[in-house]
Amino acid sequence: MKKSLLNIVSQLNEKLLEYPGIVDMLEQKDFNFVATLYAWMKATEEVMKNNGLSETAELAGLRSKILATRFIEDQRTSAKKQQTKVAAEILYEVQANVVKIIKPYEARIEECRELISHLLNIVSQSEAMKFNPTTDDFQIFLNNLWNLFTSHQQLKPGAVKLQSYLSHHDILRIMAEEINLVDWQSPSYPIVEKVIEKETVTKETATRNATKK
Repeated sequence: MKKSLLNIVSQLNEKLLEYPGIVDMLEQKDFNFVATLYAWMKATEEVMKNNGLSETAELAGLRSKILATRFIEDQRTSAKKQQTKVAAEILYEVQANVVKIIKPYEARIEECRELISHLLNIVSQSEAMKFNPTTDDFQIFLNNLWNLFTSHQQLKPGAVKLQSYLSHHDILRIMAEEINLVDWQSPSYPIVEKVIEKETVTKETATRNATKK
């Protein structure tokens, strides 16, 4: 079962939104800076571990640098100051590691979103399926759309690509976000094959005419 990229990106972005506050604590020399950063790293590791991301080990490695200060024997500097120094030094690297995880996933999601939008436009313009808000169930409508994507000869390659990148749940979520129901409201249900075949015949006729000239 594929992991949900939408959930991963959403949860890690939520953690990143907390990060400026931690940086502010360092700027203000807040006594709780180290403890707050450490707790943030632990919580973020948990998010990554729950989503099966091996990169959690990198974050744990950085966290170990803070732990290591407990074993430094330096009478000239207090343990608290040593911890603060190390925490400040890894501050940028910590968030950079999380951003490094998110960026490829965001790019993949955006690519899939564009493909889904393209497939939806094909079906919408063909009027193969319509949605009646007073009688139709939106979830059933989504499932029927997806079944059309996976069964129609010209739409299936796009559906296969989506399945290789995203979980089924993510695909349906993005479909729901990309659908503008105004474009789909009509009682008619024409067949998509006829519309697409008509477009193909038109193109072939135009090609023959151009060859004759």
